[in-house]
Amino acid sequence: MILEQFPQVKYAIQNHCKVDFRALAQHYDLNTNLIDVTIDIAITAFFATHYYDSKKNEYSIEEDGTGCLRVYSNIMIEYKEDQPFRMIGLQPFQRPGLQCAFEVKMSRGENLANFYHKVLFKQSSKWNQKLHDPFYLNGKNILFSDEEIADVAKIIKESMAVSKWATERYCDINGISENQVIHLLNDKGFTVVENLNYKLSR
Repeated sequence: MILEQFPQVKYAIQNHCKVDFRALAQHYDLNTNLIDVTIDIAITAFFATHYYDSKKNEYSIEEDGTGCLRVYSNIMIEYKEDQPFRMIGLQPFQRPGLQCAFEVKMSRGENLANFYHKVLFKQSSKWNQKLHDPFYLNGKNILFSDEEIADVAKIIKESMAVSKWATERYCDINGISENQVIHLLNDKGFTVVENLNYKLSR
């Protein structure tokens, strides 16, 4: 819901672009019921040969072991809201486009293995380094551009507070009792606050 406050999003909506809020949340590291997929084999290979190092806040190459590519096949793309596999398309932030991203919406208890078959391979630091270098220009990973939305998403992810406005909005959209949601949030260690703990820059 914070996404709606960004001027890029307002501009996109005013110009009749479809903003996929859930896909954007997924791509900026917030929890959703979506799985990221890509149509670009080079991007697939990058993620299959790297792991995220949270201490360094960057992707590092796998030195050895077994890698796995998951190949989706026989998927028909229809432009329907209820379709589980769909294209994200042009968005007001860069990351989904840079990653040539699609999304798969997962239902509770659904087995992801039903969507793909595996291709296993032997990791090699030499060849993984060759895959690494084209994605890092001037020390920056080109798949993860510097954007204010990433900073805001990080604050949200690390916070144990939820705004009253977000809670009310969620309850309105889903037809759920606000007291029930607040009680559930409190049970999970979250608190509901009046004001958000971040501000957007000018």
